[in-house]
Amino acid sequence: MKRRDEIKKNGRLLFNEQGLETITTRHIAGEMNISQGNLHYHFPNKNELISELYEDFKRGLVERAKYQAGSFGLKEIYQSLQDNFELMYEYRFLFLDREILWRRLPTIKRETQALIIIKSRQLRAAIQKLQEVGLFRTDVDEKQSQSFITMYQLMINSWLSAVYLFHSHEPVAFFSEQAFRAWYPYLTDIGKYDFRSILTRSTDLV
Repeated sequence: MKRRDEIKKNGRLLFNEQGLETITTRHIAGEMNISQGNLHYHFPNKNELISELYEDFKRGLVERAKYQAGSFGLKEIYQSLQDNFELMYEYRFLFLDREILWRRLPTIKRETQALIIIKSRQLRAAIQKLQEVGLFRTDVDEKQSQSFITMYQLMINSWLSAVYLFHSHEPVAFFSEQAFRAWYPYLTDIGKYDFRSILTRSTDLV
């Protein structure tokens, strides 16, 4: 592993474990048994390291989106949740220390806000696709649909802060399943059958 990648890995782990505000480049250098000057050769300051870790996270999202492209249904939604929650957990400091992150790097705040808008549009498109194939109820009105999208986004963007309150054992599996279950009340009978079939492979029936 290249030194630059080692710094990013150790920085990410320390930020995750002890928090963005607590950890300095000196702490990261000490953890790696290298000089702070050596670290600063690759990342002149902590903000540059954080920015690159954020870019790595975004690349991970794009790679997962490419992998998931193609067929679409409830199975793909569940797989997407599992994959994305795993990535979010690997970079959980970006979410747990969000306010600190945004104060340090306002551009990330703007990018996050833009990403939420994009995700909301994608959710709306997903609902329409599921309706077209008879899996999502067509009697759900616009207000209900928007409420579901909003609550779903809130869940996806805040689950990490609830890990130690509700379920610290295998959090990715637990919370991705909870997010998937949010779809259930809106599904048709056929959709609910598919839903139960998907969860039966790894958990109890609804």
